[in-house]
Amino acid sequence: MILTRRSFTLSALATLALPKAGLAQVTTFRPEAILFNLERSIWLSTNRKATKAAYVVAAPWCPFCHQLHEVILATRPDVDFRFVFMGQNGPGGALANAFFSDADDQVGPVFADPRARNAALSPRADVLIDEVNTVAGHLMADSFAAVSTGAGGTSAVGGFAYPLTVQRETDRSITANLGAWMMLEELAARTAVETAPPPPQARYADLLRLAPELKPYSRNHFAKANGVRLFAAPVPDAAEVEWLEEGQGYKMIGTLTFGGADWLAVRAFTSGDAMKWARAEDFFTQ
Repeated sequence: MILTRRSFTLSALATLALPKAGLAQVTTFRPEAILFNLERSIWLSTNRKATKAAYVVAAPWCPFCHQLHEVILATRPDVDFRFVFMGQNGPGGALANAFFSDADDQVGPVFADPRARNAALSPRADVLIDEVNTVAGHLMADSFAAVSTGAGGTSAVGGFAYPLTVQRETDRSITANLGAWMMLEELAARTAVETAPPPPQARYADLLRLAPELKPYSRNHFAKANGVRLFAAPVPDAAEVEWLEEGQGYKMIGTLTFGGADWLAVRAFTSGDAMKWARAEDFFTQ
């Protein structure tokens, strides 16, 4: 029997979506889940010395994202607007260069040369650094659109627009705002996301340096318990993109070993090679 996705549950961070056959299924993420996953993405800083933070869903080719970055540099708020780039549409060398940079502003070089290469990393790393954010972002795209307010930006997959600024407000609510370049000071005053301690970005460094190759594989695997997670990368605290109930599963198409764990891979979308990742220890096979 070859499994496609069936009904599944998300954690307390996300709501239940109506089940559909096949891989092109929509999952609804609550605002808490969106912020949770952005914190666990590969993000780039605009101000490492800031005491507060917010997350910006962006694309390197988006003129409004570039405009927002220019406004951030011009006003220098005490907020680290952390850019989560997706939709690179090409090699991820520019993102890798920025990710490994010690610069206070890591974002500027991406806009300056989005096609830059990184000679120290393998072509496989180029693919991985783009896919980590793209998998989580595109699977959350419909939810971005559902919770966003405001206007302005460049249309993106799922009906939302770049740049989208996500933050926890001082009243503890979570908002997703369009047109941030027109209201930057207001957003900076409202964010309650702390920068210390920061999410452990180093967890992706070894993944990119080692860039483990996926080994072809083909076998059905089933969740051992309720709440088994699938991730945007083969890293245990990467963005969580799906939760399975006991007995639900997939026909896995690849395996790799990284960080002392064995990982299973399944395609994230109906086309392309981007993957969702599951820990092999959470599944059984027949």
